[in-house]
Amino acid sequence: RLAGSAGQSVSWRKLQQAAAGLNVDFLGQVTREAMPTFLRSLDVLAITSVCPENFPYVVLEAQAAGVPVVGSDLGGITERIDEDMRFRPGSAEKLAAALDHVRREATAVRLPDVPTAEKMLEATEAVYHQVIGARR
Repeated sequence: RLAGSAGQSVSWRKLQQAAAGLNVDFLGQVTREAMPTFLRSLDVLAITSVCPENFPYVVLEAQAAGVPVVGSDLGGITERIDEDMRFRPGSAEKLAAALDHVRREATAVRLPDVPTAEKMLEATEAVYHQVIGARR
């Protein structure tokens, strides 16, 4: 199940052509209201970014829904998922290995605690206070 706002992009059309005849659903944009249901319908969420992302909230949302996440080994994605669940950006072979790890270790895959917005704010404020204290 592929979701996203790619819509009519060249990449999206190429994916649709490559997936012709396969069991692949192209959902397009998933609304905020539908996101929890969509995430719970997945066996695993794959974040296949090729450019660094600070920290995509969909990682937290999937983990909060109890869904394992595999993702590109770059940016903030690496902070939330185990090494066995990461892959080199653009590497179909490494992505397949990460997905296979989830398949083989389904019951052993560690789903980290998902911090609340309040906990994330407290952690951010602690960093600010530490930096301010270091400047004095």
